[in-house]
Amino acid sequence: MNYILSSAMIATDTMQAGADNVTTQVNPMWQTLLMFVPLILIFYFLIIRPQKKQQKEHLAMIDSLQISDYVQLSSGILGKITRIDTHKNIFSIEIDKNTHTVIEVVKSSVIGKVNEKGEK
Repeated sequence: MNYILSSAMIATDTMQAGADNVTTQVNPMWQTLLMFVPLILIFYFLIIRPQKKQQKEHLAMIDSLQISDYVQLSSGILGKITRIDTHKNIFSIEIDKNTHTVIEVVKSSVIGKVNEKGEK
């Protein structure tokens, strides 16, 4: 029985000495930084980069709009562009052909170009 206890104590002493050597060789701060670098890269490539690409495409679409294009607004309103004011960044949108109802909206409220029936 003493043999089992003494060999268990020797084994734990050896394991403790080995663990001390490992912790003194690697700085825990570097381990933490090395863990966060891949997380930051994943965050950038999965969230930030696609969002910037989508925003750039949206701005290009808004810049390409012309008078008589049919658009959909973020509020769900469909209409035809009748006037473009580049100084104020405003579109005049005709929303009713029968009564010639026209509203003015900021360019950023346009979410997409549609056809006359409201289909993209």
